[in-house]
Amino acid sequence: MSIFYSLIFLFYLFNKASSLDKVTVDKQQILVNGKPFIANGAAGNVRFDLLKQLGGNVIRTYGDEIDQIIGPASKAGLKIVAGFWLGQVSQGYVNYQNPNDKNVRKLKFNYSNKRPFR
Repeated sequence: MSIFYSLIFLFYLFNKASSLDKVTVDKQQILVNGKPFIANGAAGNVRFDLLKQLGGNVIRTYGDEIDQIIGPASKAGLKIVAGFWLGQVSQGYVNYQNPNDKNVRKLKFNYSNKRPFR
């Protein structure tokens, strides 16, 4: 369940929301302005316009290309979910705590207050 809430946290950081939009979680349902939000999207960093035309509303990244996709994703009206590899127990990742978590903290620091992603 911790992974789910981590993804929701990252979704919240990068959603294309005006200052009036509010992203919350009710049990396992994402709500945007109190209305259920179903993520329909893809992973990658190109063809945002096509994704939007096909009914997509979310683009998933793998962490490093966020600077390059904020503008195009915003222009296409897509929300952003930043993805990070959490690792496995055999790699020293126990209870979702690892020194690599600094990458998530850095991401939050760099992007959580940038418009229109607040």
